Amino acid sequence: MTDYLKANDTYLRDLLEPGCELSLPPYQRSYSWETDEAGALLDDLLLALDKERPHFVGAGVLVELDDGTCLIVDGQQRLTTLTIMIAALRDLEGDGDVRASLDGMIGSLGDQSDNNKPSWRLTLNDLNRSFFSERIQRSGSTQLIDALPPENESQTRMEDNLALYRERFSAMDDEARRTFAEALGQLVVLVRVTVNEWSEGYSVFRVLNTRGKGPSDHEIIKSNLLEAADLPQPEVNALSTRWAEFEAEIGGGNMNDLLSLITGIFTRNGKGPDGFTSGVLSKMSAESFLKEELPAYFRAYKTISSGKPGFDDPGGHIASHINHLRLIDHQLWRPVALKYLRYTSHKPERMRDFFAKLERFAFVMMLVVTDARPRQKRYQKLLDSIGATRSIFDRGEPLKIERSEIARLHERLQTRIGAPRQRKAVALRLNAAVQDGYALTPEHGATLEHVLPRNPAEDSHWNMTWPNVNARRELCETIGNFVLLSERLNQAVDTLSFRDKCALYFADNQMVFPLTEDLRGRTTWTPDDVRTRSKDLADILMRDWGFKI
Repeated sequence: MTDYLKANDTYLRDLLEPGCELSLPPYQRSYSWETDEAGALLDDLLLALDKERPHFVGAGVLVELDDGTCLIVDGQQRLTTLTIMIAALRDLEGDGDVRASLDGMIGSLGDQSDNNKPSWRLTLNDLNRSFFSERIQRSGSTQLIDALPPENESQTRMEDNLALYRERFSAMDDEARRTFAEALGQLVVLVRVTVNEWSEGYSVFRVLNTRGKGPSDHEIIKSNLLEAADLPQPEVNALSTRWAEFEAEIGGGNMNDLLSLITGIFTRNGKGPDGFTSGVLSKMSAESFLKEELPAYFRAYKTISSGKPGFDDPGGHIASHINHLRLIDHQLWRPVALKYLRYTSHKPERMRDFFAKLERFAFVMMLVVTDARPRQKRYQKLLDSIGATRSIFDRGEPLKIERSEIARLHERLQTRIGAPRQRKAVALRLNAAVQDGYALTPEHGATLEHVLPRNPAEDSHWNMTWPNVNARRELCETIGNFVLLSERLNQAVDTLSFRDKCALYFADNQMVFPLTEDLRGRTTWTPDDVRTRSKDLADILMRDWGFKI
């Protein structure tokens, strides 16, 4: 046991001494400390200094490799934050000796390697290594005006914590700041735990990294996968780097979302890391998931999340259908789309047919099949059919809409839509169905405007032109009363009269969305006008979905 694990208390200055090279193993999670945690650490250290006692920050667990490098199993967050703190102090320090002492805990030009590169005490992963060295570790870098812009969530957190420390230290007088800087190396105490077996690093990571700010689901799953794959170290490094690249591109929260969707495709029971292990890894090896499934699902996830297919899409029709799906107020369509993109060949005609049918299916589920259990069963049947022997396009297909549902949808489109997100979804979808229409994405900045205001003031002219309260309540939230405007214009028109609204809707140099265009030239806005427009728009949308009315 003595050879396997060694532990002793050590000061920060001894851990960050010349010749000690600390780096992150491939399975380590990204930097995750926010300003609250960074600020709390500084507060604790200032309090410890005031009481003239060291501050214990926990364990630093290291795997010692044959070449003398130590991989950080536990303690990355604290050591990275402390390095940021030291760098901020160093670049504000005017005393050359104190500055040199601080710089020595970050790196050294005296024990440099080839090409005159500094030897850093702490080396981060491939994605953040350059940013950390150029923005934090290099002497004077924290005061650069034209600093490197952060490229991912981890780098943004580093930048935020650096700004916090610079602000806090700049507010201190020179003497107080120098006293803190001189004491810091001996102020921080931790237990240095050294493990000499690489294979045990994963287990130690999972046990110890649940303290403080625990790892997220995707970080635990990543660790479990790399351990279960049992691959040579170069392959582990490559797969871990690719995972980090995926995380940097879509963010940690979306990595959790992606893995949750994948888990839902394979099992109905279980969530989180345990659900992933029992549901997904019971169907395939960890190696095949890392090398084949994850990249394919990642590409599919980007498509359904951005509305931008990463494959041939003549005319942009598939993108339009996916962007319409993104309007839906439930998420049940997403695992279906994700699985289809993963397991179906990307033939444009077939893809277009599928997403056109999935889009109208999702709108029917939103507007007509409103009970949660029947809706979930329909989606589950559809999900199970993807990849099955029988085609999802066969007669009796799970995407089929029954005649009774078609009739109910047509009726539903002409009545009040109470849920705000459903109102906007239908209005945006209508924008693509009307003459000269097109699909809208969030980048267009379209907002829903009710021509007849939803809550006119008591003395409003609308109460005089629409004296029947029941008619106002019935028709205000029907599609006949909807137009689309920019957010700025929406705020400007608010409760104006109909004529004044139209004057602003169609002012010179004003962008007019297709759904709004048919109000051009109108002079009245009565209950009959709204009912007629609701019927016309409902008919247009039903035909656009391919339904006979």
